[in-house]
Amino acid sequence: MASRYHFALATGADDAELRTLIRRVPMGGPVRIAFQREPSFFAAERVGALSVDVIAGRDRTAGRIVGFGSRSTRRLFVNGAPARVAYLSSLRSLPEIRGGTLLARGYRALRELHTEPPPPYCVTTILDDNPAAKRLLTSRRAGLPVYKEIGGLRTYAITPASCTPARASGRLTVARGSRATLGRILDFINRNNAQFQFAPCHRPEDFEPGGLFPDFNPEHFYTASLNGALLGVAAAWDQGRFKQTAITGYSGAFSCVRPFYNLYASLTDRPRLPDIGEPLRFFYLSFVAVDSSAPDAFPALLERICMEMKGRGHDYLLIGVGERHPLRAALDTLRSRVITSRVYAVSWPEFGPAAAELDGRPPHLEIATL
Repeated sequence: MASRYHFALATGADDAELRTLIRRVPMGGPVRIAFQREPSFFAAERVGALSVDVIAGRDRTAGRIVGFGSRSTRRLFVNGAPARVAYLSSLRSLPEIRGGTLLARGYRALRELHTEPPPPYCVTTILDDNPAAKRLLTSRRAGLPVYKEIGGLRTYAITPASCTPARASGRLTVARGSRATLGRILDFINRNNAQFQFAPCHRPEDFEPGGLFPDFNPEHFYTASLNGALLGVAAAWDQGRFKQTAITGYSGAFSCVRPFYNLYASLTDRPRLPDIGEPLRFFYLSFVAVDSSAPDAFPALLERICMEMKGRGHDYLLIGVGERHPLRAALDTLRSRVITSRVYAVSWPEFGPAAAELDGRPPHLEIATL
């Protein structure tokens, strides 16, 4: 007798159903967040990715998708060298079908239904506010792959108004990027990213029209330099045309204190807690790289970007760094809300090197492409 559920690669014909499902199943925790991928789920999943496989589980009886997960192949640094790495994300299932062996069967399908040879490493993140997912995915039950924690990831939500003028930034020249300077900018970012595990490795063609980064062009980069020497890079990237985020609910405690917290936040330039159903208006502070000898570079870039983005309707800027990233100390001084996650190297032993072969560099993922 055939199983009620079967798994297959999703196609463009499933796009609308996938968009509905990801909107209906928010991320859990004290603050429930729903992700929207309008007008195209697949276009949003391809941001920063060389290729994408979406494995969908379908209920034969009801004729609908009840869960899915995404595997996107990316060019990342592993032990200081560029490598193809699979990022596992967007794991969703309807609440009524969770449990049993469905998750393990989905992972077996993910392993088997490759459209190309699998990369030797996979990487993923799990929110600290989602302990149930952490317990399940790291349990190694029923043939699940091996999850090995390699570090933490901190995402900061910062109000642009809280970015105070940079100390001693006057000695630096902060300028906009351009297509003529793109190669130099990417060389600088790649040298910085090679210090970290699973940080992206970029090529100029990735930033061409139709490349890996929609609604982004070289003019969105900002550079900080001194006497012609490049000391820092950052970019402002608004993804609202293809990715949206909204609050769908709060836990009991958060719901009770939210009005009082928002009053306090309005007086101190801290991020407020939005109304239920309210879309979050933000941009990413992305592609950040700073020379360790130039502590002034990051605040100078931050001040310039916040000044130029002011008045465009953004409530927050988001930036993510690994918990051992040198910029964490500067970010911890800003008024922000912080979301913490764990970073895991995921492996099927039969497919290649295990996480034990990673050399101990701290992880750092570009959250704007996750």
